[in-house]
Amino acid sequence: MFKNKDFSLLLLGRFITNFGDSIYSIATLTLVYTMTNSTFYTGVTLFYCNITNIYITYNK
Repeated sequence: MFKNKDFSLLLLGRFITNFGDSIYSIATLTLVYTMTNSTFYTGVTLFYCNITNIYITYNK
């Protein structure tokens, strides 16, 4: 499986993309919490950041 160069590049690209998405989510939540000092608004932000992923996953 890893002997295939194209597959290895695809897997590496997905890993980098997922890592970047995770960093973006953490940074966004940290920013919202720092600006508002509210766990409620941080939770709302988390919900709205993830609702598109949920919609895309289950609306095929």
